[in-house]
Amino acid sequence: MARSATGTRRPTGPRTTTARRPAGAKAAPRRGTRRAAPQKKKLGRRKRFATAIDIGHYSVKIATVAMDEAGTAVVQRATVQPLDLAAAAGEKEALYQAQVKALKAAIHSHGRLIGRIVLALPRDSTTIRYITLPSSHRDELKEMLFLDAERHIPFPVDNVEIDFEVLEKLGEHESQIMMISAPRSEIEPLLDICHEAGVNPEAVDVDILGACYAYMTNGKTDETKAIIDFGRESTRLGIVSNNRVLFSRSLSVSESRLLEGFPGAKTWSDLRTRLTAIGTLPPKDRAKVEQWIGDLYVDLMRSVSAFVCEHPGNRVDRIILCGGGPYLPSGPSDSLALRLQTKAVAEVPLDGEIPSDSSYQGPELAVAIGLALRALRKNGEAVNLLPRDIIAEQERKEQRAFFRSALLLGLLAVLFCGVGLYLKWEEKYAQLKELREQVKAIEPETKDLRFMQAKVDIVDSYLDRDHSCLKVLTTVLQALPDEPPHNVSLNRIIFKKRDTLALEGLVRTSDDVTRVGDILLQLAAEPNKIFRSVSPGKHSERDTGIDGLKARDFTFECELEYKEYETEREKARPAISARSQSGR
Repeated sequence: MARSATGTRRPTGPRTTTARRPAGAKAAPRRGTRRAAPQKKKLGRRKRFATAIDIGHYSVKIATVAMDEAGTAVVQRATVQPLDLAAAAGEKEALYQAQVKALKAAIHSHGRLIGRIVLALPRDSTTIRYITLPSSHRDELKEMLFLDAERHIPFPVDNVEIDFEVLEKLGEHESQIMMISAPRSEIEPLLDICHEAGVNPEAVDVDILGACYAYMTNGKTDETKAIIDFGRESTRLGIVSNNRVLFSRSLSVSESRLLEGFPGAKTWSDLRTRLTAIGTLPPKDRAKVEQWIGDLYVDLMRSVSAFVCEHPGNRVDRIILCGGGPYLPSGPSDSLALRLQTKAVAEVPLDGEIPSDSSYQGPELAVAIGLALRALRKNGEAVNLLPRDIIAEQERKEQRAFFRSALLLGLLAVLFCGVGLYLKWEEKYAQLKELREQVKAIEPETKDLRFMQAKVDIVDSYLDRDHSCLKVLTTVLQALPDEPPHNVSLNRIIFKKRDTLALEGLVRTSDDVTRVGDILLQLAAEPNKIFRSVSPGKHSERDTGIDGLKARDFTFECELEYKEYETEREKARPAISARSQSGR
């Protein structure tokens, strides 16, 4: 154990971060008392995930955040993988390879990257503008922004990625937006590192926005908080209030400037080890740290003054430190608090929601945690500076994957339907086979029954008085004249029971043909008619061969009037059939 400048002992081993005890919380119970079992927050069954990657000059950070249906977010896994600084020294290519190696190692340690993958882009690589546009519709805002983009960015538009985020809707026809742009030359190297490590990010967001978002819910939402994220080459500042990022800027004071005054110290960790090895800070070293803090204070005050000018009547209530700076012995916290006359602390993001993973470093992972959280809560409306061609390719891949899935589901549906139909056919075929066997078994009996039924039908035809052939013919013959001069000779009679009666005959004249037709029509007009209708056929004249005597052939077809009723015999037929079957 080594002693710091304040006289407190500090561990010299690997650093770990735990959640701070809120003010007013009860102290831990004394030894011997029973501890209450820790209660874990229960998430809903359905969780959404997002993973953010922060590639720095000292380390690679990965954080996976889960969110349930109620909107509660918890850090599932978090990993910090240091770079091989010895290998990274020298040219950019060495640093590039060291970052690729560190990212691969971080992924291996972290496990499978789940959910939407977001990549952090440094704030000093971007340009952020706050603009008010006359529309409240996102599509219209996007069109307006791209038409007027050249006026707001210092780069050629063709080589820049632009996106925006709606901060506030000022009525029905006006919105305040945050426009962010970045050259592709700053984005593509980070994407190359990810691709070499086997990762394909779905979005690129700004690091300081992630750091701000990680601390939005910490404390009161209406207080104005300044988040300072310490980096190697620059320090990022973000100011938030009412869950909105109102201001952001890159400060000129960086970690590298402080490390230059301490030869041999390559990282914050190295510097902390060196400064704590002797127990107290030497005056020379303290002067270097104080000079660095003074420069930071001046740069910070300039930025805060610019913020106050843009937002009159607002003031910074609290300062939150994250990144590497909070781990310095007697770090900037105390000095900044004294100079700014406000509270400056290093806090754990997400109100202290930390995983059990011992590799978790709260403030150091603020950017990764916040970007993953933004991806979940913004639900696709967060800033995305991923190059447009990559987004288009991702959309095409998603469409192809969708069509493949739809095709597969269609084939599976057809397969299942086919299997179902086949099983149904098998079932029906089995039933049909069984019925055929039953029919085959009773077929001899049915033959005898059909033969008996035919005999019964013949007898019924004779016993049925309705449309009796004899009755119909008697009625017709009695009605036809049999004495001159209206002799009628019938040559052919065709009787179809309950259907028709056809008459073919011979008379002397055409008047006699008409006379026969009138007689038949009269039979059809009587109350007890036997004909429903009468249709005359063709009639022609011919020689009889008797002394030049002429005669006429005639044809009439009469539709019988059918009175539908059951005879006593028909009523008794089912009973007779039943007795026949039981008798057998």
